[in-house]
This record gives sequence, structure tokens and C-alpha cells, in this order.
Amino acid sequence: MRGLTLALAGLLLFAAPAAADPAATGPSGTQAFGDAQINTATAPASRSWLVRNTGTDPVWVVSSALSAPDGDQFTLSGTCVERGPENPLAANETCTVVVAFQPRSTGLKTTTLTTITNGPTFTTGAITGTGRHLVAETPVDFGGQRVGTPSAKRVVRITNAGDEAYPLGAVASSVNQFVKGADGCGGTTLAAGASCDVEVGFVPSTAGAKSGFVTIAGHKPHLVALAGEGTEPVGAISPVSADVAGGQTFKVRNTGNEGLVLGTARFSAAGFAVSADGCSGRTVAPGASCSLTAGLTAGDPGWRTAQLELPVVGGAGPVIARVSGRVGFGGLDADPYGTSALARQPLARLTGDGGDNLGAALAGGCDLNGDGFDDVITGASLWSVSPAEQSWEGATYVTFGGSRFGSTDLAATEAGSTIRIEGEKARAQTGTSAACAGDVNGDGIDDLAIGAWAYEYAGRPAGTAAPRGAAYVVFGARDLASAGPLDLGLLGARGYRIVAPNAFEYDHLGYVVTGVGDLDGDGRGELALMANTADSSDTTPARTSNGRIYVVRGQAGTGTVDVSSGALLTLVGVTPGQLSAVARAGDLNGDGVDDLVVGAYTAVAFGRSTASGRAFAVSGTKRGVVDLAAADASLFTVGGAFAGHRLGIGAAGAGDVNGDGRDDLLLGADSTAASNSDAAYVIFGGATGELDTADLGSRGYRIVGAPGSSTGYSVAPAGDVNHDGRADALVGGYGAGGAGSAWLVPGVADVTTLKANNAGGGSVITPANLDDTTRYVAVADLEPLTGATLGERFGRQVANVGDVDGNGAADLAVGADMAYRHGRTRAGEVTVALVPGAVPAAPTPIPTPGPTAEPTASPQPTPVAAVPTPTPAPKPKPAALSLAKRALTPDARGRLSLRLRCAATGSSCAARVTVKLAGGSRTVRVSMQPGKTTRVRVALTAKQRRTLRRHTRVTGKAVLTLTQPTGTTTTRTLTITVRGTAR
Repeated sequence: MRGLTLALAGLLLFAAPAAADPAATGPSGTQAFGDAQINTATAPASRSWLVRNTGTDPVWVVSSALSAPDGDQFTLSGTCVERGPENPLAANETCTVVVAFQPRSTGLKTTTLTTITNGPTFTTGAITGTGRHLVAETPVDFGGQRVGTPSAKRVVRITNAGDEAYPLGAVASSVNQFVKGADGCGGTTLAAGASCDVEVGFVPSTAGAKSGFVTIAGHKPHLVALAGEGTEPVGAISPVSADVAGGQTFKVRNTGNEGLVLGTARFSAAGFAVSADGCSGRTVAPGASCSLTAGLTAGDPGWRTAQLELPVVGGAGPVIARVSGRVGFGGLDADPYGTSALARQPLARLTGDGGDNLGAALAGGCDLNGDGFDDVITGASLWSVSPAEQSWEGATYVTFGGSRFGSTDLAATEAGSTIRIEGEKARAQTGTSAACAGDVNGDGIDDLAIGAWAYEYAGRPAGTAAPRGAAYVVFGARDLASAGPLDLGLLGARGYRIVAPNAFEYDHLGYVVTGVGDLDGDGRGELALMANTADSSDTTPARTSNGRIYVVRGQAGTGTVDVSSGALLTLVGVTPGQLSAVARAGDLNGDGVDDLVVGAYTAVAFGRSTASGRAFAVSGTKRGVVDLAAADASLFTVGGAFAGHRLGIGAAGAGDVNGDGRDDLLLGADSTAASNSDAAYVIFGGATGELDTADLGSRGYRIVGAPGSSTGYSVAPAGDVNHDGRADALVGGYGAGGAGSAWLVPGVADVTTLKANNAGGGSVITPANLDDTTRYVAVADLEPLTGATLGERFGRQVANVGDVDGNGAADLAVGADMAYRHGRTRAGEVTVALVPGAVPAAPTPIPTPGPTAEPTASPQPTPVAAVPTPTPAPKPKPAALSLAKRALTPDARGRLSLRLRCAATGSSCAARVTVKLAGGSRTVRVSMQPGKTTRVRVALTAKQRRTLRRHTRVTGKAVLTLTQPTGTTTTRTLTITVRGTAR
């Protein structure tokens, strides 16, 4: 038995582990916290030390303690308190010991920190701080102050309530909108019980609540809190454009946070009058509104147009609406277009809810409810179900077009005017991107694409390192206006979700979503979805955060789409660089297929170091996985003119600017350095080339903005706004002038009419480059449309939103995602400029029997404020031909039906009508009697019909060439939009 016991003991001794030998590093050195206010709720200053296991055996913390005499003036915290023997540190693992200085009495305080582990013990040197007791008025509240106007100075008295003298550091303001004046405190030694004074003023640079502190160098925490509110009135009118022949009431609302003082209503042309005026001379309180009614006065017959203007006293420009109407039959028509400057057009304001960031995404050009009017799509990625918690589900708003389109507060919309589409998960930031998808499900109505770049999938680890992102398609429908609000998690038959696997090849899917047309010819539109920080493990070497784009097919069903299976096209971003933009580019090479443009704003071009930027024109015929770094990946590429130019931050199709039958590109380059020129570029289409924006030659031109203006951050095609037959461009610069601006830039077909950058031996752009020969247009020579308040980032996004008001002309929109409205911080606002269309044809008098049984014309209704006077006989005028409708749909035989009207006195209309569409043209001849309307059918070519099978909508031209009785000819070129599928 004894032998068995000894053997067992020997066995236990042999099996016992070797003695532990833990190794670690821990707190050491000294720490001086300096001066700190006594008796604060939270510690003014702290420092963290690491305990690290530097060996292989477990290390745990036995205790940490602060020594006398002043250990109670400091506090201990950190994660090491949780790392005892039951939860030790593994090899190379760390925990923290945090010491904070929170004095309860004045004077110098000293302690040391001792941390004991199961291995080494660590003791620091002296940890010191000085308790101070300063007393001052706090907070100092300046109340409301007009933006840009300095307040009266306020005196802040600071008293040393401690027991010893205090040498004060420099005194300053923590926010530059609070301005320090006379300073009797900074740099002085304040005796015990003594006081000193410092002046502070408030000059708000933007609207909204502001806060800051009076700071004393070395003193913690900040002693004096500062508060104030920047105020500014903002007027919004609805409707912004109207036919007032029967009288029209306009509503003016103050969306700002200061009283809107209105002057006397006026018109820019004769023939109009106000019949009821509740606005002139009135001060409209924030959130309140007033109304006035306008109509026509009697006079010569014809179509009239003018601006109704309400001056804003002490504010920016007037509140403007376009008024128009027809008097009598026949007569002379006033110029319907006037100026093409955006600032002179009627402006509808769509205002977001508090914290929405409305306008950070902006799109349009599609009719989502099939009523014939295009709709405005706005993203609000920071919209929250629980605003107090900033849950950031995100939302997208659709504001439906109509003939009385006007300003709208999206926080309180009228039924049927706007629908909100809400994100399904907190923090997803749905609405980061939103776009017209085209007809994805093939039902004849446009659909909507929405991106949610921060969407986190169930089961994925939370945090910034987790790949994420999703997108959605919402089907357009005739009842869509009455369907909201919609929850993207409960779409049912109204759409579907697009997802990706848990892999970094799909990170931040939905950063950009856009429709790219019907690339595969199945009658349904395709979508491009960007994952801007996606990795590419399938390249050699592997790339990190270069970005990838997935083009997926449209579908009629509602099943979830996974971009990892069956993508029609995958575009792999270059390195170095990160993808930033993708858009439908139109037909760049003339092969009848729409192409894509892709921007990579941090890519390197021509060896120009970091972020010169590149853009890639990719054929719509590409399929499979395409590496943009490959020589054959693109039709042509475009490189930034200098390091930090960031070419490709904005990208869009421009339409056919130079009239060569091929579509062109718009690119933005907003430049990293504030001292360098920001710009946009028009790049003419072509089949090949490696283009340098420092030497574009005949392939395009530069649109130069001021340094620091962010010009080119957003770009969009504008259509032919000035009616010169060339496509124009819309360019945003959200930093211009502090509030931001947008410019309508007329298209230039012949670049030789422009000056070169180095003309005259100087350089227009900075950094100066005398070798840069690219010709340019300067936005400084154009009239801008500017933001209403400083800091609102007007021009952050721009878009062509299609024909919102149904007048035949495409309308333009500008987003200001940081706009402060209705007292709401970061509400955001979208401004829609309604571009004028053609004059509607005059009605034909309907004969009615008179007392003598002789036919007479029906009496004309008396206009508002009209004085009945005999209508003069029509004045002789040249013959004119007008097109009644410019949104056309081909019939089953591929023919367009054009409704033409002959306006003439005593002569017929002999004319040629040429339809230019999709690179082809067809001409018909017509002869019409004066005052008559007729329909002319134009048969489309086979190529035109093929184009219409691939695209939901194609823009073209109708050229009306009329022979006058004198033998001379007049030509009128109109933009037409052809929808539907031609067989």
C-alpha cells in the first residue's frame, strides 16, 4: 500500500505544470495634468496606460491603486479591472488603466499609480494637477442674430475664487462665429478674489443654432459656454409657374427662421395684374404664409408671359413665379423663353424634415405613376424613424410632377403630392443614392432604384470593418402616389431587394445606383450598382478598396437578386484609386448601344501622383468581368490635369453637344487643395483615345470654377435650355461663395471659339501650367443660381429631372443637403428650376348662331382685372408652325404622330418636318391652311426602332422649316422625347 502511495505521489508531481513565469509591461513615467476646474461633474482630464502580456503565460491584474496624499483627487477606471484570474490576458493581449484628474479642492495635487499583476508590479512616477476655481457667467446666449451681421459685444467677467494667484493662458473662442473682442484676461496673473473682463460677439455665418466656448489655454474644461442662432428669411412660392388667364392664387411661405419682409408685388412685363393681395408690404413670420391672386388685363390678343416678383426687404433676390396666359384669338405671341439663366426661372423648393440631409442624392427624368409628368426623386439618407436617437434608416422622397408643381414641405405634404419610401433597418442610410431605373419590369412605367450603402445583414459582425450595403427596386405604378409611406422591408409586389454575399468584394454596395438602359435587348432596363470600397481578390496582385460595379438585369418578379450570381457585367476598379461615379453615358461611339461612364477620383493619370483622377468610357456591349486597368476595357479614358484634381468625382452623359451624332460626356474634378482650380469638363464622344484634360485639343473643353468652390463635384445634362440646338450642362459647386452655386453652361460645338488656358502667356488654372492648352469656359462669366443661406452646400447634387410641369421642356434641380429651414438643422432642400417650354397653340374660335342667324365667334371669358374693350382685329404676321406635343410614343408600325398647327393670317403653311432621332433622320412635307391643325405621321428607320427597343426614352429633335409667302424660310428646332417600344 505504501508503495502504491509513493508511486501515485510521484506521478502527480511529474504531471504538475512548471511554475508560471508571466511577463508584462505596464504603467510607468510621469503625468502632469495642469490646471483643472474643481467640482466638475465629469473629469476634465485623463490619461490611459496599457498593461500588455509580453510572454506566453497568462497575465492577470491583481489590483491598481492611487497613493496618498491626494489619491482621492483622482479617479481610476479602465478595462484591467475585468482582467482577473478568471479572465486573464493572453499573449500580446492588452487592457487599460485610466487615471483622471477630478479635483475637489484648489492647489497642487500629487499621486502615483501602482498596478500589481500575477507577474510584475508597476509604479509610475508623480501624477500631478492643480485645482482651480474660476467663476463666470455661463452660458452667454446671444439669441437670434441675422446671418453675416455682427451682434453687440457681451462682457464676460471671470473671477478667481481660489486661494492663490492664477496665471491665465491665452483666451480665445472655440468657434469662429463667436468673435473675441477686448481681452483683459489672457496672459495676466489673476490674484485670489480678483476679476478680469473679456468681450465676445456673435457673427453667424450660417442659419441655425450655434454653440461654442470661451477657452483659456491650459484650463480644463471650457469655462464659459456660448450660444446663439443664425437667422435668415427664405421665401418659397407655390405654384411657381401657372397660366393665370382664369385667375391663379399663389401662396408664399417663409421657410426660414426670421421674419420675411416682402415689398410690393410687381410683374416684369405688362398685361398682368394682382386682384387680391395679402402679401405686399407684409412681414411673414417663420413657418407662416400669405396669398395673392394674379390674372390678365385686357389688351391686344396673343400669348403673354412674365415674372411675378415679390421683393424681399433686406434679403436675397425676390420670390419669383412665372405667369402666363392667352388673350383672345390670334394676335402676336410674346417671347416665351426670355433669359435661360437659372436664377431668372421660377423656383420650386422641396424642404426636408429635420436632420434629413435632403438633396445629398437627387434624380429624376422618369414618370413613376404614368400620368405623363416626370417626377422628382430626392434622397434623405439621414432620415430617422426615431429622430432623437438618430437611427438613420434613411428615406427617399418622390414628389410627383404636375401642371401646378410648386414648393413643398416634405415634413407635411398634401396627400398624393409626395410619397416617402423608408429604409428597413437602423443605420442603413437608405437614400445614399437614388435614381430612375427605367422600365425594369417591362410594364411600361418607369421604376425607381434606391441604394442603402450602410445596410448590415443579419449575422454579419457590426462595426466599420464589416462588409455591407444593399439596394432596392420600387416598381412604378399608377397608384404609387396613394401607396405611401412605403417600407422597403415590406415591398411585397411593389419591388425587390438586391443583396450581396458576406465578402469584401461587395463592400458598400449601393453607394451609387443608376439605370443604364436595356443593354441585353429583353425589353427591361438594367441597373448598375457600385460598391465603392470593395476589394478585388481576383486580380494579381489583389487590390484593396478599389471598388467594383455590378450591372444586373431587370426582372418582372419580386424575388431577391444576388449580385454575385448572374451579373451581366462586373467592372473592377483600378489601383491606386477608388471608384466614385457611374452613369449612363448615351451612345458615345455611334454603334446604337448606350455606353457607361465610370469615375475613379483618386486614381493616378499620366504619373501625376495622388488623386489626379481618371474616367473610363465603357461600351454597353461589354459582358462578364472587365478590369478597368486593362488596355481594351474602355472605348477611351480621360486623365486629370494635375495631382489632386480628382477627375471623376462627378460623371454623367452630356447628350450630343457638338452635333456629330455621338453622345458626349460631362466629368467633374473638384480638386483636393483649396488653392487649386476646380473644374468640369465636356468630353466629346469617340471610339478610342487616351485623353489628357491638360491637352484636350478638339476632344472637349474645360469649365473652370474658382479654387475651393467644389465646382464639378456634381454635373448633369441640362438639355437645350437656350434653344441654340446644342446640349447644355448643369454644374454644381457647393462651396462657391459660402452658400454654394449652380451654373447653366451653354454647349460649345466648336472649341476653337474658346480661349486656351495658356493664351497670352499666362495660366487660367492653378497650379499654373503653361503647357496646359485646353480651352475653357469660366463660370465667373455666367450668371449663377446661388444658395439661400451660407453653409447649406447648394450644388452638392444637380440633376435633370425631366419635364416636371408638362410644358415640353426638361426641368433642372439643385440639392443643398445642409440647408437650415423651418428651424430644422440639416433639413436639406432641393430647388427645382422650371425651364420654359413652347407657347401653346391658340384655340380656334367656335362659330355660334347670333341674333341675326349669322355665325359669330363664341365670346371670350373676361380675364381677371380686365377692363372690357373691343378686341382689335388680328395684326398681319408671318406664318408660324407649332408642335402641340413633344412627348411622343410610336404606334405599332413604328410611326410618330406629330400634331402641327399653322398660325398665319391669309396664307397657308408650306413646310418640311424633319425628325432627328438616334443618329438618323426622316423628313416629310406638309401644306396647311391658316388656323388649322393637322397630324403628320413620320415613319422611323429600322435603326431608330432598334434604339427604341433598347431604351425607355430617347431624346431627339424636330426641325420645322417653313416657307413664308415672301419666299424666305424660317427654321425652328424643338427637342422631342420619344417613349415606349417601337416594333
